[in-house]
Amino acid sequence: MGPRWKWLAVSAVLVALLLSAVRWWTAESVYSPRLASDDPRTVVTAYFEAQRWGLDRVAERVESLEMRSYREAPNYVSPLINDVFLSGDLVIEGPNDIAAWNTYGEEVQFTVDYRSRWRSTTGERPGRRFWFVYLGRDEGEPWRVLGQGTGP
Repeated sequence: MGPRWKWLAVSAVLVALLLSAVRWWTAESVYSPRLASDDPRTVVTAYFEAQRWGLDRVAERVESLEMRSYREAPNYVSPLINDVFLSGDLVIEGPNDIAAWNTYGEEVQFTVDYRSRWRSTTGERPGRRFWFVYLGRDEGEPWRVLGQGTGP
């Protein structure tokens, strides 16, 4: 391995470290405060924008325990690429005063529309996606994403 290859290897490692630091800074400085907001619209917007930029683990912080448990089910099929990753035309409407399960003191519904670049886990072609997304919280607690789906 000549000096040129060593320089390239060191450069690649430094670029990877720099990108990792930028990603961490973005997660902690940009998305974490928004995900902890008292405004449910700010929370749902940050939730989808974080996924849009590949920060799935950051977005998952606001998911309810019930929602996270779905991914831990033995028959859950994890997508190779999150459907929201690099999506475009994100439109969020709401909150609507529609409860999901009436298990929290406050529950609201949003409609989320975006253009996906990927095939969905159910085989749907790339294109428009439309979701009903539910958030809930008890008094003094942060908002949690309770679930999302194609029907109210």
